[in-house]
Amino acid sequence: MTGETIVDPAVLEGHLVEVARTGIATEHDEALLGESSIAAPVFDATGAAVGAIGIVLPSSDWPPSASTHDDVREAARNISRELGAPGWPVYPPSVEPASA
Repeated sequence: MTGETIVDPAVLEGHLVEVARTGIATEHDEALLGESSIAAPVFDATGAAVGAIGIVLPSSDWPPSASTHDDVREAARNISRELGAPGWPVYPPSVEPASA
């Protein structure tokens, strides 16, 4: 952990919402100062997340280019397709509001 590590649950929740929206997770100096990363989930035929693919880059190269985001996303999509995933990313079914 570093001084950049997310420890506030509300901030973490916001990041997770963004990951769900974009299919990409990022961290900048959170695990190790001087190293940052970008990753995307890999899904199997059941739609379960079974792994991730990512890259680590020097923090001096942060933020990664849009094409780097696209490359990581495409690699995860292709691996998921090979594993039989029904789509990528695999979104959970929407939750219906409870009846009154």
